[in-house]
Amino acid sequence: MHCTRGCHGTPESWRDNVARLVEGNPSMMTAVAAVLAAPLIGLAENDGFGIHFFEQSSSGKTTTANVASSLYGNPDALRLTWYGTALGLANEASAHNDALMPLDEVGQGADPHSVSQSTYALFNGVGKLQGAKEGGNRDLKRWRTIAISTGEMDMEIFIATSGRKVKAGQLVRLLNIPLCKAVCFHEYANGKQHADALKAAYQQHYGAAGRAWVKYLADHQQDAVAAVRTAEASWRSLIPANYGEQVHRVAALEAALLLGRIMTGWDEQGCRDAIQHSYNAWVNLFGTGNKEYEQIIEQAEAFLSAYGISRFAPLDYNEKYTQSCRIPRL
Repeated sequence: MHCTRGCHGTPESWRDNVARLVEGNPSMMTAVAAVLAAPLIGLAENDGFGIHFFEQSSSGKTTTANVASSLYGNPDALRLTWYGTALGLANEASAHNDALMPLDEVGQGADPHSVSQSTYALFNGVGKLQGAKEGGNRDLKRWRTIAISTGEMDMEIFIATSGRKVKAGQLVRLLNIPLCKAVCFHEYANGKQHADALKAAYQQHYGAAGRAWVKYLADHQQDAVAAVRTAEASWRSLIPANYGEQVHRVAALEAALLLGRIMTGWDEQGCRDAIQHSYNAWVNLFGTGNKEYEQIIEQAEAFLSAYGISRFAPLDYNEKYTQSCRIPRL
């Protein structure tokens, strides 16, 4: 089977040649969960989000992203770039509504400041309000998408290289997950042979499975939404209450992976284990506190440490003490 727009092979050939070699590798399976979830979150009326896999070079980041993207088409043809403006990325998000946005490695030419702005714009789901030359406003663009990104460092550190601090909302919308290298090589002797086999597979089998998946969701919308709600109920007891939005994101990944077994042929428990593995890796990095509160406390402590007695008098106020601490004017 060969489609005119980024489709080669059949859903069965993608399952037997690509998905089969992915099974047993948590990060790759989580990436596939994200691409399966892209058209699902709209049915469940959940917000869009992204996953940023990071690790040092030669760790399988590109293979992981390409394997996942191959569900919908030729990975090289689908890949977008962080190298651009927030408005440009928002326009792409609008064009990829209820679909996947695969983004290239964040460190390749992308400016940390632009990436910071783009991250917030991308997952905010609403475009810039602009006036029309004939009067009134242009139609406001809205979208809901799932993005996959890779890099050698997590997004917080990358943006910090420009001297900027990542907002808590960005850390929640774009999940920074340390990449777990492939550990299940199937019939291959090592990771290199396994990666080469995957590359050969996704270059020959792509696109058809994604079309079949979208058709399945269109024909089974109530079942799909029910699967998401069931997963949300399960994860709600595991995720801290102040991580409310994360329930929807993790649940969407798990529900997509379980429903998507008709495409992948994977074991049910293996699917659950892959999502749990990636969630644990994210929590170990992100922590279990409320990031917005933590950032407020950090800023307050930094301000007090920087200015201290020069701006604040001690509780047992003594004017002589404060005068002795003043820095003389030159």
